[in-house]
Amino acid sequence: MVARRCARRGRRADPGRAGHRRRVRLRADVLRRRLRPQRWGPAGAAGAVAVRRFRRIGVRRLPRRSAAQPRRRRPYRPSRSRAGAPAGPGVSNTTHDFPVIGDTGQRDFNARDIGVVVVSYASAATIEACLFRLLAARDVARVVVIDNASPDDSADRAERMAARDRRLTVVRNAENRGFAAACNQGATAMSQSWVAFVNPDAYVERDTLARLVSHARTRPGAGLLGVELVDEAGVVDLASRRADPSLRAQMTGLGNRDDLYLGRDPALALQPVDAVSGALMLMPLGLFVRLEGFDEGYRLHAEDLDLCRRVRAAGYEVVVANDLRVVHVRGVSSRRRPFWVEWQKHRGLWRYFRKFEAADTPAWQRPLLWCAVWAHYGLAAPRAWWRARQN
Repeated sequence: MVARRCARRGRRADPGRAGHRRRVRLRADVLRRRLRPQRWGPAGAAGAVAVRRFRRIGVRRLPRRSAAQPRRRRPYRPSRSRAGAPAGPGVSNTTHDFPVIGDTGQRDFNARDIGVVVVSYASAATIEACLFRLLAARDVARVVVIDNASPDDSADRAERMAARDRRLTVVRNAENRGFAAACNQGATAMSQSWVAFVNPDAYVERDTLARLVSHARTRPGAGLLGVELVDEAGVVDLASRRADPSLRAQMTGLGNRDDLYLGRDPALALQPVDAVSGALMLMPLGLFVRLEGFDEGYRLHAEDLDLCRRVRAAGYEVVVANDLRVVHVRGVSSRRRPFWVEWQKHRGLWRYFRKFEAADTPAWQRPLLWCAVWAHYGLAAPRAWWRARQN
């Protein structure tokens, strides 16, 4: 056909040129088909190619995940070490059957069955005294220190103590993962019945943790326990007993800041509260695993409020042992970066609001509350910097 057409026009047949034209027409036709919108699949070239591949294997429609089917989250499993948390001496990487609230099973809770997680950052001034007291405490079977890339020698001091006591393990993180993520990382090394989270600037007495476990045994409905925190002068930290914060009330001026704190009830040995301070918390490891640990979306602050709220939502109590006091030297590491600490406080508060309160707040108020949060940060950060400079 090409030869007859060229002969009619008085030219010699050029198979190469005809083939080129044929390829150009074919390419244009393929592009038109690919770019044609598809009613039963994604439009566009990539969509058409994917549709043809599914047709080839006998699938008429592209599989889609229904909006009613939530994405499956991988459950938090403390039996495996996470990235950056190598298994140290005595760390078990096998699967365990952890006890639940009120279920003592065959375990003897008077045995050394408490695991302690200490998250350290720039805590050289207090880390040794904290660990010395924890290792001397009754019923403590294991202490894991997670160092979040401290710029000082906090990890070195802890490792020197670990060389003298096999119960102590130190894990160095290459970067600051945040308090919540580091607590979860430390909990992966635990196989004990109880897990305690203790700040590196908190000084426990020899019987503090053992008595907390005894309190928990007498009150099976208690899912998370705290103590009364005091500073070095003996002044009670109001954060020991807290109510659920209301961002809407605080930012609009409808609530008083003192409403966040609850008074001490001397008639109660175990006082139910909404939340305790994250400087010292003790709970059964089984419940911690069931709740999938701390929410790692919080970098610093408000993660303890979040965990306490989820404990209560699971049907258990959050209580404070009014007969136990622990000295808490506040602000040891936060003084180094006051602007960053205040930023994380306000970021955590906003995340807490979005998670628990946003659904009950009118949509037109949410942008106003967002502006109020960061306006408050603009006022609070300079004050924090000035206090850190004075100290």
